[in-house]
Formats: sequence, C-alpha cells, structure tokens
Amino acid sequence: MIEHYSKSKKIILLGTFPPPIGGVSVYLSRLSAKLENEGFDIIKWDISRGRFHFYYDFVKIFLKVISRKNFVLHIHALNIKYLLAAITLKYLTGIEVYITNHNISYLKAKTVLRKKLFRTIVTKANKIFVVNKHILQQYSSFVDIESKVYVISPFLPPDEKEEEQIVSTYPSSLFQFIEDRRPILLASASRLNFFNGTDLYGLDLCIELTAKLKKQFSRIGFIFVIGDKNFNFSYLKKIKKKINLLNIQDNFFFLTGNKMIWPLFKKVDLFLRPTNTDGFGISLAEAIHFGTLAIASDVCPRPEGTILFKNRDFNDLFTKVNKILKNKN
Repeated sequence: MIEHYSKSKKIILLGTFPPPIGGVSVYLSRLSAKLENEGFDIIKWDISRGRFHFYYDFVKIFLKVISRKNFVLHIHALNIKYLLAAITLKYLTGIEVYITNHNISYLKAKTVLRKKLFRTIVTKANKIFVVNKHILQQYSSFVDIESKVYVISPFLPPDEKEEEQIVSTYPSSLFQFIEDRRPILLASASRLNFFNGTDLYGLDLCIELTAKLKKQFSRIGFIFVIGDKNFNFSYLKKIKKKINLLNIQDNFFFLTGNKMIWPLFKKVDLFLRPTNTDGFGISLAEAIHFGTLAIASDVCPRPEGTILFKNRDFNDLFTKVNKILKNKN
C-alpha cells in the first residue's frame, strides 16, 4: 500500500480510528503509524466523532488544501456523504483522491439511484483499492480496472511491544477461564449486527457449536469478544438466556469493550469468523500471523491458510471444527 504514496504529498486519511476497535479502524491506526514511522506527513480525519465534527473538519481541511495541491485524500468510509466531500475537495482544490473499498456491501445499494450515484462518484477517484479479487470483479463493469483499481491486503501486523499494555486491560476472570478450559475457541464482533435478518457475526452459531462440542470436550471454552455490548442489547440478553438453557454458561465467556484481541491468538486453539457477509476478515490474517488455526465462512475470499465452511451451514461448521480439535489433541 505504501508504495502508492509519495513523500512529496501530505496524506489525509479519512475513516474511523479506534475506538471503536474493528477491522477497518485497526487497519487505519496501524497504517497511519507505519506512514509516520517512515517519514510521511499525514492528517487523520476521524469520522467517528459525529456529524458536527465532520463538517467542521471538512471546512478546516478545505482551508488547508485550498492554497496547495500537494495533498492526497484517502477515504476508507464509502458513505455517499464522505465520497461527495472527497470528490468536492478534488474539484475545488485539485488534490488527488484515493478510495479503499473494504466490503462488497458498498456495491450493493438498496436502490438503483443510490447504486448509480455511488458508481458515478467512485469513478472520479484517482485510485481505487480493494481488499480481494471478488470486489475487483464487481468494479470491472464500470471502471477501467487496469488503470486505476488495485488489490491490496488490508492486514498490517501489530506492534508486539504493545502486548503487555493490551493484556493489562483484560479482566482477571478471563485468565482464570483460559486456565480452566481446553480447548479454547475465539470469535469477535464489533457489535451485534444483523445482515438480511441474520446474526452477522454468527454468535448464534457459536453457542450451538459450543453446546454440541461439549459432549466430546467437556472442558471446552469459547471466548466471544464484543466491542459495543450496548448495541442490540436485547439480542445479547436473548443469547445469554439460550446459553443458560444449553447449560454452557461455564463454557462461554463474553469479553466486552473496545479491546485489541491479538494477544489472545497466542492463548487459544482456534479462531472463528462465521460472518454471513464480509470483505476479507483482517482478524483471520492476524490469527494466522500468530500461528493460530482459523476457520471462516465462504462468503468471500479469505486470507491464505483459512479453513472454509459453507456459510450458515451449522453441520459443515461442526464437522470441520470437530475434526480440527481432534487432530490438535
């Protein structure tokens, strides 16, 4: 990714920075740190601060770039509002605009008008980056992919010097759970969202999986990380009731809050990403980077080394996870 930038130009990174902690926000945080370490001049335009701050930042950045053209605005949030802001700055000031598409859902607008508007705007960008070849193919119908669309990996390794500080944010009960349980499975969600009426991150599959695996692995433990536990809290309450009905309350641990999870990859036996839509799954690449086995749904191209199961197919998921755990033992 860095080879696409020039040190002669100041880089404006527009997107969500932690908190909250999620795939894109973590990537942006690591990308900005890497760019700064390598001597690039960057500005972080954090859109997570709300609507008022967005317009305030827009004016502030406009005033910065109006007198100079040596800027690149790199947008990582493909909301129509942000895209329009980016392209407006391009035509008012002459700066370059780069776009990174982290998820194919941006290309599946619910109305024809929004889809046409999105496609019209993104074609105005100087460069477009996508995280897998499946998304690249979607662009081929309306963009010259040979000249301006590039496939990149959205994974950047974490700084392991931060491990001690990150681990200090975990509750002591988590360490006791890890000590008492084996094998241990791990999954995560930034928040409990739904896609097409179905649990996006597959928490429902995870509790069913734990209950069935417990018959063979009585000491099994499952750690499920939720960044924002208050979002869709009624669903979380429903899930916890089901956990009690399945008698796996001692086998299932919820780690909540905006926490980096990569130190846990060194402690667990398997990482799962049973999402029913996705762009890549940076956490999968992270798990594999630390030598942890990883399994994910087949909804999109996954990092090399990922074991795949059929999307929302519980029997396929159980069969493959059961085989993995038996082979590890």
